[in-house]
Amino acid sequence: SLKIIVQSATGLRCGHSGWPHPYAVVQVEGRTDLKFETRIAKTEMNPTWNQAANFDGVETKSTLRIEVWDKDANKSTNLMGWVTVPSDKFMPSGFQGELPLQDSSATPHKPAMLSVHITPTNIVSVPSSPASGAQLAPGDQIRLTIVGARGLETVNVNGFQPTAASLSVLAKAKGTGAWQHKTQVIQNNPSPMWNEEALIDGGLGVDSLRFELSDGSCGKLGRASLTSAQFLPNGFQGDLALKGASKGSSAVLTV
Repeated sequence: SLKIIVQSATGLRCGHSGWPHPYAVVQVEGRTDLKFETRIAKTEMNPTWNQAANFDGVETKSTLRIEVWDKDANKSTNLMGWVTVPSDKFMPSGFQGELPLQDSSATPHKPAMLSVHITPTNIVSVPSSPASGAQLAPGDQIRLTIVGARGLETVNVNGFQPTAASLSVLAKAKGTGAWQHKTQVIQNNPSPMWNEEALIDGGLGVDSLRFELSDGSCGKLGRASLTSAQFLPNGFQGDLALKGASKGSSAVLTV
């Protein structure tokens, strides 16, 4: 996971309606499920937020984008400045300090500054993409270990109490289902551990793996996927953020 504390900003310019009402938005680029907004600071050109968020399932080469917005009196929003933070800025030892905000100058050649503290822990390691033409041949096998899940909500998306958790895995080849596996059902546990292994025939031409977590009676608890570029040829080990889980959930699947 990645802990991000948005501390403060200095030197913001005036908003469209006078004094700004700034707030910050933090997002992992390319991940709409990993996004966080601070509170709105009223009439502040040097706001202090000191608000934190934890992002699970962050990959080693992820980039953070942080934007500062102004919400004016008529509730419209205006971008006041932004900064991108590449992974080499905070991996592996973290980052604490000021970052200049682009397009934010209150005075020429003096950008507004944003103070943040970024701490990485248990970041998902994603192998580099395979060489062109890399693929599995008949007789090759993919060994899949379904370790477990954690952070499941006690109430699922349909508003019912889940009584069990099971995971279905679908290996897809050229847009069609080629292989399927379903784990055992684990009762009454928001952090189920399966530690199940399965072998997938590489001759099927697997393009992706899709994981769907469901409860005993009420519906789906989340889903995740891996493309072949993420596990070929060097494999994959880590957490996958479960999409479609309850609002505010930070559920992850470990494979």
